Amino acid sequence: MNTFKRLVKSGGIAVITVSSLVALSGCQGDDQATCADCGTVSDISSREVKGEASAAAAIAGAVIGGVVGNQVGSGSGQDAATAVGAVGGAAAASEVERQRNARTVYEVEIELANGRSRTITVADLSGLQEGDSVRVIGDEIQPL
Repeated sequence: MNTFKRLVKSGGIAVITVSSLVALSGCQGDDQATCADCGTVSDISSREVKGEASAAAAIAGAVIGGVVGNQVGSGSGQDAATAVGAVGGAAAASEVERQRNARTVYEVEIELANGRSRTITVADLSGLQEGDSVRVIGDEIQPL
């Protein structure tokens, strides 16, 4: 009986290294033909993604917009201007915060060894370039 089976049967702990997992997967360096998840980066494009707006920004914008709107008109016209100012202020403040929190993401297209292609969106390229050999694990890209 091999050592691994003895460890499992006896309740011992088996340690499998990353290199063992790579060897088991069949994805070893340039031998991409045996690895269905391996491929080559064929295209990288960037795009801006709007950030999130907080409730605090909307509330602050509503207060400021309401105060400004309250300065207009009198009576029921003043009430309407206050309401419009509050709604407009909340919307404007939220949009400003979304723009301020915008970030760049990268869409990496990978031509897999099995003939299919996959596009993965990442926040950081970490030196990845078109033509690089990679392995796709879930939604992550590992250089080979």
